[in-house]
Amino acid sequence: MCLLDNWKNICKFGNENNFDTVVILQPTNDGTGNRVQTNQESRITPHPDYVPNFLFIAENLHTLDYDCKKSLDFRKIFDYSEYPIYWDRVHTGAKGNEIIAQHV
Repeated sequence: MCLLDNWKNICKFGNENNFDTVVILQPTNDGTGNRVQTNQESRITPHPDYVPNFLFIAENLHTLDYDCKKSLDFRKIFDYSEYPIYWDRVHTGAKGNEIIAQHV
């Protein structure tokens, strides 16, 4: 079963139990945006299978819109940030958390 199917099922569960579900596709340090990485971030080793799978999910995120309250693509929210964002491939530091919170 695909991750998108899992998310769709979670959204359906939310609808059946009277709560809204929002799915947010997070940015990663594996090239999901157009940001120039800091020296620290450029030393983080990307996962070879992550980007193709992530792109598939991003291209099909809209398929969740019927069942979920909202689906959001945050892959490019760090594009213009000059600060260090990532501790590793997906975990962000204080500045990254602040930017994500502003977008949510």
